Amino acid sequence: MNNVVFTMSDRNIRFGLELFKFDGIPMLFIGYDDENRRYLCYYGETYSCRQWAIAQVQDGDLDRVIAQKLDVYRAFVNSGAKFFAKADDEGKLQCRRVTSYDDKNLPEQGTICDDFDIDWAKAELAKLPSGKPSKWEASKPLLMVVPNPPASGNQ
Repeated sequence: MNNVVFTMSDRNIRFGLELFKFDGIPMLFIGYDDENRRYLCYYGETYSCRQWAIAQVQDGDLDRVIAQKLDVYRAFVNSGAKFFAKADDEGKLQCRRVTSYDDKNLPEQGTICDDFDIDWAKAELAKLPSGKPSKWEASKPLLMVVPNPPASGNQ
């Protein structure tokens, strides 16, 4: 199965674990590349195009996101390599490396994983990269927005 989602000059990022979807579209998922580096990928759509923020993250940060110790927004901001992908008028993806993200292209600050299925998410995360994509088909989203997140440093 060819599950490459993003192709860049020095890496291919494959679909790994869907964390949240809306209307059948994976809005937030974990991807991985040939060197087993992991990425958080967030889908956003504007009136003019489809776009993705892609962040290379350490396994510890993914564990902290799933365990509600790090919000999804902060995982993107604090990530190592940052990328942005945008679909052109023909649907071809243009991927480029960026030094930072515009907040409008990220999940809201305070978006965290809901604790109802932490064990499932940890088990699925441990399987990556197995070469087998994994989908979450439950009816309750894994993510929720905290209306008033606690203030944190380095904003």
